[in-house]
Amino acid sequence: MNEEKALRDRGIKVTPQRIEILSVLKNTREHPGVDQIYSQVKEIFPAISLATVYNTVELFTQEGLIQEIRLARGFSRYDGSVGSHPHITCLKCGKVEDIEELKVEMLASSVEKSTGYEVLKEEIMYFGYCHECKRLDN
Repeated sequence: MNEEKALRDRGIKVTPQRIEILSVLKNTREHPGVDQIYSQVKEIFPAISLATVYNTVELFTQEGLIQEIRLARGFSRYDGSVGSHPHITCLKCGKVEDIEELKVEMLASSVEKSTGYEVLKEEIMYFGYCHECKRLDN
């Protein structure tokens, strides 16, 4: 997707910094925190402030361009893929990964049927230890 078009379609003022922040998130399978996004964008725009990145990420989240993944202790990671999909996070290193094989649409339908609610959004997070952290513990 063209980042500039995505911003224009939502009526968001287009700036090179905003395009780059969105590009960082749309072109990674990682789930970076604001500090990681800031580090990457700062390489291209050395004068950008951390506050600008925070504010931009918040705006993009509100506008549905990215999704926020809230982790323990108030820390958040961000995902450029806004389609419905669950995540798994390592309790040791904090890595977050998508679980694309799990189809959550059927679960949402089941929840609607059993509760009478209309499901608008779901956030499914699994927790465990990644392969690397399990290997280091042995």
